[in-house]
Amino acid sequence: MVRFIVIFIIISVGSGCSSKKVDLVDPVEAKFIVSPPTYAKGTNINVINECFMLEEVESSFLLYSRTYSLNSVLSKDITNISDDQFVIKMKFNDVTPNAFHPFSFRPISEAIISVSVMKNGEIVDEFSKKINSKWAFTACDRLEKIAKASGKYAAKWLNKRGY
Repeated sequence: MVRFIVIFIIISVGSGCSSKKVDLVDPVEAKFIVSPPTYAKGTNINVINECFMLEEVESSFLLYSRTYSLNSVLSKDITNISDDQFVIKMKFNDVTPNAFHPFSFRPISEAIISVSVMKNGEIVDEFSKKINSKWAFTACDRLEKIAKASGKYAAKWLNKRGY
C-alpha cells in the first residue's frame, strides 16, 4: 500500500510539472494550420485507447513551433485555408508498444512519425522518422515520450526547411 501511494505521488508531481500551456495564434494570421494527428490503420487498440500520443504530439509541436518562431495553430477544420497557408498533417505509423532490442534489458517502444506539408490541397513536402524510447516505466510512458520527441522534431524540421 505504501508503495502504491509513493508511486501515485511521483506520477502526480511528474505529470503536473510536465504540462505546459501553449498560446494559440489566430487561425487567420497563422502560417501553418495543424490538422489533428492520427494513427495509421492497424494500430493496436490498447495504444489508441490508453495512451495520449496524439495529444502529446500536438502540444509538443505547438510548443516547439513557438520556440522556432513558426506561426502555427491547431484546427479541426482545414477547409477554409488561404493560399499563403500550409496544412501540416502528422500520422503515427508502425506503433510498437513493446519491442525487444538485443542491447536492452527491457522492452523498448518504437513508432514512425510521418509529416506532410500541404499547400492548396497538394503535398509539397513530407518526411518520416522512426523514433524509439527505452527509458520509461510503462509502454504508454515510452510512447508519449516518442510523441513529444516527434513534435519537437517536426517543428525543427519545418524550421530548417524555411517555409
